[in-house]
Formats: sequence, C-alpha cells, structure tokens
Amino acid sequence: GWIGGIVLTIAVIMLFWSSFLYAFAGGDEERVKRAKSYMIYAIVGIAVAILAFSVVPFLRNVLGGYFY
Repeated sequence: GWIGGIVLTIAVIMLFWSSFLYAFAGGDEERVKRAKSYMIYAIVGIAVAILAFSVVPFLRNVLGGYFY
C-alpha cells in the first residue's frame, strides 16, 4: 500500500510540474511537446497508483474472501 502512495504522490507532483512547464512554454513547440509527454506520464502514474489500491479489494470480492 505504501508504494502506491509514493507513486501517487510523485505522479501528482509530476502533473503539477508538467502544467507549470506547459503554462510557461511561451509557444515553443519543443517545450510544449515535452510538457505534454510529462502530463501523459503523470496520468499513467495516477492510474497505476489507483489500480494498486484497488486490486486487492477487487480480488477479495471476486474470490469470496479466500485471497489474503
């Protein structure tokens, strides 16, 4: 569980950082492209962290409490 928390924290910080980079890109195509790629990585990281928190309860429900 704590690894998911660390991943989520890093992904949220990365999301804020990418939005900062995007806001101050100044129309430079390379900087905008880099900010967008960071944003995609951050969103994927958030999705992975959410899945990390929900896999064990999901498996417990599916397997009827036999998974510990």
